[in-house]
Amino acid sequence: MPWSANSGNETSISFEPFKIRAVESIKLNTKEYRMEALKKAYYNPFLLKSEDVIIDLLTDSGISAMSTNQLSGMIKADEVYIGSASFDKFHSAVTHLTGYPEVIPAHQGRAAEKILFQALDLKKYHIVISNGFFDTTKCALDNIGTAALEYPEPKAEDPVASKFRGNMDLEKLKFYLQSPEVYRVALVLVCVTNSHLSGQPVSLKNLGKVANLCRNHNIPLFLDACRYAENVYYVKKNEPEYKDKSLLEISRDMFALADGCFVSMKKDGLCNTGGFLAMKNVELALKCKENIILNEGFPNYGGLTGRDLEAMAVGIMESINEDFLNYHINLVEDFGSLLEKMDIPVVLPTAGYAVYVNASDTLPGIKRSEHPAWCLYCALYIEGGIRACEIGSVMRAPDEREVHPEFVRFSIPRRVYTFAHLQFVADTLKYIMENRDKYSGYQVVQESDILRHISIKLKPIQIQNSSTKSIKESSNLMVKEIDSRGSHTSISSKLNSKRSERDIDQHFIENKQKTSSVKINTKY
Repeated sequence: MPWSANSGNETSISFEPFKIRAVESIKLNTKEYRMEALKKAYYNPFLLKSEDVIIDLLTDSGISAMSTNQLSGMIKADEVYIGSASFDKFHSAVTHLTGYPEVIPAHQGRAAEKILFQALDLKKYHIVISNGFFDTTKCALDNIGTAALEYPEPKAEDPVASKFRGNMDLEKLKFYLQSPEVYRVALVLVCVTNSHLSGQPVSLKNLGKVANLCRNHNIPLFLDACRYAENVYYVKKNEPEYKDKSLLEISRDMFALADGCFVSMKKDGLCNTGGFLAMKNVELALKCKENIILNEGFPNYGGLTGRDLEAMAVGIMESINEDFLNYHINLVEDFGSLLEKMDIPVVLPTAGYAVYVNASDTLPGIKRSEHPAWCLYCALYIEGGIRACEIGSVMRAPDEREVHPEFVRFSIPRRVYTFAHLQFVADTLKYIMENRDKYSGYQVVQESDILRHISIKLKPIQIQNSSTKSIKESSNLMVKEIDSRGSHTSISSKLNSKRSERDIDQHFIENKQKTSSVKINTKY
């Protein structure tokens, strides 16, 4: 069931902890219509029109249903240019959540991230270390030329190894911070939850040890905290010392361990747009505010309206409501359990916001070179009008495609779909798996270097009438050279960066026992 609680008189209830005051009609269509729509979209569901999608689980970002309190706050918003009361409410809510005195709004998390990177003056020789980067964060660092090193928990891929599989690999982080290369480390960035690893949470015990290592080497530690509420929920559930604390108290403890954070309010914040940057350091905040003025707007609105600030102020408080989080996370877990009972190869434990299905096991007849996750991605739309998200050989960078699994992610928007919708998705998956022999793989015919899954064009293999060579010749596979201004990063440079990371990993293995501490004084 989606949610259950004891009312105090031994009566159990199971339902969504909210009433529905407005609805949006779903436009139904036929399989024939969907096949033609997918063809017009070059077999890329990302390019489909929203009205042609029946159930959209592509992302949970920016599509949550807002509450009556959020909507009423938007009506009462103060839209003055300077000195807005809506900004004061927003600032107070963020400080209440994080404990950080410096709060800077931005139109979304990506914008806040960019402002921070500019203030830290990241260069090509710098390194940023993370437990796992969000895909657009990785692209932003690639575009600068800054090396992005990922050190996730060593047993993160093992479903039974830990309840906090999003943790940072402390041994590798410690090794690197004691190496002669430490002077290049400009930032340690912990993603909570770890989007790179199927949305798995980070323990405060692990985060505290990361914080100590960063302080010892005078390196700033920031959180990419777009799913802060889910992470604190899992901390309360699985770290015994926090079981009696409120989610707000745990949130304050989590943010206190870092120097600052950037947040997309389009995820856990229950908003359609917006984000913020918050921190302890006044001097760094001043630099960020200067960059905000040049790029987003004044620091009291950051490219947003008063309505947006009001919605975020209310959304922050609603996001850490324990009844709501119980409902939403249990809904996702129930969906994962349903798939497991149907023998659909689902990744367990589920994330707080999404369920991941292993496409290689769902469609074992599709070779890796034929993109099984993309095949399942398209089959879901053809058979059920369902849009999910491919996390496989199409989305991955060239050097990652052979080492990462082929997943399809089902992100569950907050307060949007009921369990009946997810039952239909499960039934569609079961049908595809039972009829797996009728599906074939896909061939790339045009792609770009950056975030290629967004604009890529493909064709089903069975309708190809050209040789592999001619297909490759027709594809947009030109490697961009770095121009004199450094505005593009080539595929070859990305591969070289990844090779450097593998060299570091090998060096770590060979020299772990030989390393001694290196005292360093890096600039904050």
